[in-house]
This record gives sequence, C-alpha cells and structure tokens, in this order.
Amino acid sequence: MALRGQLYLSSRPAVHNDQRTIQDESSPLLAPAVPDTLESQALSLPSKIQSVTIPLPKAQLICLCVIRLVDPIAFTQIFPYINEMMAHLHLTDDPLRVGFYSGLAESAFSLSSLFSIYQWARLSGAIVCCYLIS
Repeated sequence: MALRGQLYLSSRPAVHNDQRTIQDESSPLLAPAVPDTLESQALSLPSKIQSVTIPLPKAQLICLCVIRLVDPIAFTQIFPYINEMMAHLHLTDDPLRVGFYSGLAESAFSLSSLFSIYQWARLSGAIVCCYLIS
C-alpha cells in the first residue's frame, strides 16, 4: 500500500539490506545504493588511481595556427590577378564591367568554400575517428 504522494516502483517494494524503501515519483529508478555524497565518492574510488597530466601538444597547435594564418593570405593573393584574368577571358567588351565579373568570381570562391567546409569537416572527423578507435 502506497502512502499519499508516494508509490512503489513495482508490485513488490524494493528491498535494500532487508529494509523496505518507498520511493516517490521524483526519485530515479536506478538510484545508487550508497548515498551520493563527497565522502562516499572518495571512499568508492580505488586508491591506486592517480591523476595523469597530459602535456599540451604544442607542435600540433602551432601547425594548426600556421594553417589558419596561411588561408587568408592565400585568399588575398587572387586580388591582383583576377582583373587581368577576367580581361583576358573577354567576358565583356566594356572594361568597366571587368570589376563586376572579378567580384563575382571572388564571391563564388568564398561561397563554395563556405558550403564545402562542412563536407571536409565530416570527412576529417570520419578519418580521425577511424584512427582514434583502432
């Protein structure tokens, strides 16, 4: 028989150490047998476990920073040459419109980079996960 506001989780009450426990609706179904206090957590940890400090992978971080620095530099290298290329392709007879087509080509490059980065990130994640798991 359940008390008002309390209920049993099964048809038979839970038995812990030969004692009947009544659990209310807010208690978790798989409650720990030991109270969740700092003292009980400290006692339950094996004494052989020691904290291991992993050094920061400085070489990998420097490599990533250099790559992030090179990307904008590579993007800006197109600016001096794109106008000459658009004039050489004879896209328009009006030399004043060459700037428009140059901007269009630069914008297309930026948009294609934006939309392709997700596929490259997914591929990179899949490759890294394969090497980390094995």
